[in-house]
Amino acid sequence: MNFNKYLSLLTAFFLLSSCAYIKNLPDEQFYEFMNEHKVTYVNDSLKFHMINPLRCPLRVKIKSNPCDKELEEKIGVITLSELNDTIISIHYPDLLKSQTIRFISNRGDINKEIRKNNVAYPFVNGKEYTIIQGYNGKFTHNSIKSKYAIDFDLKIGDTITSVDGGMLLE
Repeated sequence: MNFNKYLSLLTAFFLLSSCAYIKNLPDEQFYEFMNEHKVTYVNDSLKFHMINPLRCPLRVKIKSNPCDKELEEKIGVITLSELNDTIISIHYPDLLKSQTIRFISNRGDINKEIRKNNVAYPFVNGKEYTIIQGYNGKFTHNSIKSKYAIDFDLKIGDTITSVDGGMLLE
């Protein structure tokens, strides 16, 4: 048996044996919060009712399918204050019957001044943990939202602490 065949068989054995240890992912999915935004269309007017159930500002952007740049630019990005809601009504006779509208929500106010603070590690003083994925990690830290994230090898039940003053979001 030549070396390449041996290596292929060894790789296949390793992959198959490691699959036996992979646990099934749960069927149930949990979300950080539920968007309670609604759209109604009456008498050539679009009415957007947007609710922020969080204790932090929430940015909401409208997306339409098929894409309607005029509508998306007309609304832009709306920042809702914490635990607040708003209703926006616009005259828009050009809405297609087949057009769907969805909302993209992100936490925070992009117009707020960013304070640069020295922060602590998120665990009890004196404890040390291994970093398992750092900045711009190829596994999951590859988007604008996560590129500065750090993953530590903590176990279930380990104590985590606040890295800075602020409000805790569940």
